[in-house]
Amino acid sequence: MTPERFEKLTEAFGSDLDRWPAADREAARHLAAAEPHHAGYTLGRARRLDLILAEAPTYPPSRDLRDRIILAAPAARGRT
Repeated sequence: MTPERFEKLTEAFGSDLDRWPAADREAARHLAAAEPHHAGYTLGRARRLDLILAEAPTYPPSRDLRDRIILAAPAARGRT
């Protein structure tokens, strides 16, 4: 795994390697061991974002959004 790939996966899946795709976890752990400063910095940034997102309030969808999603569902099923 390259440092660039490690950064992209961190951006996509966050700081917890157990949440990463199984196929990438071992390589990520090897890179973290081989480049601890880079990995630590990258994971630290992601960890801070993870904490912010965990504290963010959640809101239920509006009735309008809910209705549009339900109306779109049959059309989506026909395209698969």
